Amino acid sequence: MSTAHAKKSYLRVSASHMVLNLASELYASTGQCLMELIRNGLAASMPGPDVWDPKRARIELMLVKHHCLAPDNGPALIVLDHGSGLTAQSLERYFEWLGAPLEELRGQQLRSGGNGVSQKGIGRLAALALNERCVTGDLMDRVQNGYYLLTRTAGQEGVRFVAVIPAKAEADQGFETDRFISRKAREMQALGDVAGSFTAVVIPTPVFKTEGQVYDSIKWLLPRSCDRMFDLTINGKEVLPPPLEDELSHTEGAFSVHLGVAEKGEGGVWLCDAQTGLRVASCLNVRALPEPLWSPEITGDIFAPGLLAHQNTARSSLARDYMRRDNPEWEKLRMFLIREIAPRAKSLLSRDAIQGEAAETLNELAEMFNDVFGL
Repeated sequence: MSTAHAKKSYLRVSASHMVLNLASELYASTGQCLMELIRNGLAASMPGPDVWDPKRARIELMLVKHHCLAPDNGPALIVLDHGSGLTAQSLERYFEWLGAPLEELRGQQLRSGGNGVSQKGIGRLAALALNERCVTGDLMDRVQNGYYLLTRTAGQEGVRFVAVIPAKAEADQGFETDRFISRKAREMQALGDVAGSFTAVVIPTPVFKTEGQVYDSIKWLLPRSCDRMFDLTINGKEVLPPPLEDELSHTEGAFSVHLGVAEKGEGGVWLCDAQTGLRVASCLNVRALPEPLWSPEITGDIFAPGLLAHQNTARSSLARDYMRRDNPEWEKLRMFLIREIAPRAKSLLSRDAIQGEAAETLNELAEMFNDVFGL
């Protein structure tokens, strides 16, 4: 049978799938969703997929109290990067592909994975989970809400404006990507002074109500190593992550460890990508690691090369395929932690416990003397 005129059926993505499975029910936290957008901005700021130079990136987060794109002129969250903007190729990638196409994956294999920042090919839809109207209420109402993408490439006159509304995308069988607005258009609110290329994601009715909530959601997900941190502002104010722990510090080859004792047992250690400094996997979710690294009584960061490319889709752990016993990279990291770090971490906890018990005893003695002698 001839296939010259064979009928082709195209896979379509439903509005409910976008809102639920690819956004609100996929990620472990709102902070992880926001970090997806930040990571997209970082990738757009690099000169190529094999390069990681965080000082090239400038990411601005803005909470606007009244925005024309929000219902009833309400609040909006803007995630702005000053990267390359969406080129014709990246525009196709953004709106026509769900997940990384094979050609891109082959390129990553030839380059040994690149910097790993652009990985799953679905992170853009995390913005839906940051619109409160997309995550609460009746599903039929939720899919009517979304976010807006504004982007400009170098030398481009107008600003490309795309409405990412799941219900409309399903009805229209795609997104309208050829609408352009001027830099003085009302939709450019808070962006009119931006020069050069950029991409901005405008999210109406955000789940965050204050600058503090925005920062708290991402502060433990930012690169804590100073030389890996990029320029990040919230409403024009520079923000930095908490400093690295220093109670237990050790470096050996490509591995680096910074641990401490968590306050009130509410900590947790993270495996981090050595190149980007980004947190990849919570050790609370990786029981293959030696005790006590998965204990909430320990906090801090373990840096190892090449981890970002193997992060799971929920952005909370490593892909199972990576953590196989026959994977030499994983076993090398595990053996290092078993041999060098786990014993020291146990000693750290023991020392802290002894100091805690001694302090309690001294307090009890002080109370006794006060009762007896009235001191």
